[in-house]
Amino acid sequence: MPTMEHFLESGEMILWRQHPDPRMVRGESWAAALFGALLIVPGVTAVALTTLAFLQEGPELQLVIPLFAGLVFLGNAGFLLGTPARIRRALQFAEYAITDRRLLLLHPIGRSRGGLLPSLSRHFYEYRKEQIRNRRLERRSGSRTDIVLETELQAGRRRAYEIAVGLIGLPNWEEVEQMLEQQFPRR
Repeated sequence: MPTMEHFLESGEMILWRQHPDPRMVRGESWAAALFGALLIVPGVTAVALTTLAFLQEGPELQLVIPLFAGLVFLGNAGFLLGTPARIRRALQFAEYAITDRRLLLLHPIGRSRGGLLPSLSRHFYEYRKEQIRNRRLERRSGSRTDIVLETELQAGRRRAYEIAVGLIGLPNWEEVEQMLEQQFPRR
């Protein structure tokens, strides 16, 4: 797997590098897991009642719909319960770096209204002076503020949605913002 050094230009120096901190996204990941736990109740109820009806009345076509609904609830519950582990794993690979020429993101995490970890279009992002100067700060839950460098628009099932890409999940965002301002000042 490539490291940040693979993407450096000749003579380019890394001034700062960091991984996102799992504690900064803990609230969002555990909220998803809690919602997943709540979905277990209707899922188990639908599957159990359908199974009882099947055992008492035999196979009936109308039992397929509640059984399917219960399995969908349980599938979604399992996916949401795994959110903290998926986020922790993704954060292990995500790395940010400020060099003397640009800002680099390797395997970054994204942020959308639907939560963390939407699929991003690339595994490596680079931003030059002009792009860095156009950054914006977005206050998130708790004490977290993300430094957003761009917004990707991606097609969803029903509509397009925006994904914020940038320095997401840093506990020391103020220091990083100050470093960016020194290295790549806004006009």
